[in-house]
Amino acid sequence: MSKGELDRAVVDFDRAIQLKADYVGAYYNRAKALGRKGLYDRAIADYDFVIKADPKNPTLFLERGTMKANSGNQSGANADFKHAEALRSNGLPVARPR
Repeated sequence: MSKGELDRAVVDFDRAIQLKADYVGAYYNRAKALGRKGLYDRAIADYDFVIKADPKNPTLFLERGTMKANSGNQSGANADFKHAEALRSNGLPVARPR
């Protein structure tokens, strides 16, 4: 996805959230787009919202942990990765970004 496409996607998700402030899917997709743009703090804020709606989803903690790692918050990332591992039903460790 090009930078222009990411920018348009973020604007579209912003509009969706303005229309329906509790639209979790829009927050999730905006978080992913913001992360791809390198706007990690904003992405983390959106992941925070999504995690409140689905606190037992290990994938969300893994993805937010990746944003924290990319922003330089390694301790926060490790906490999210550890929490994701605890939530996994199969007991296998999650794949952490390098």
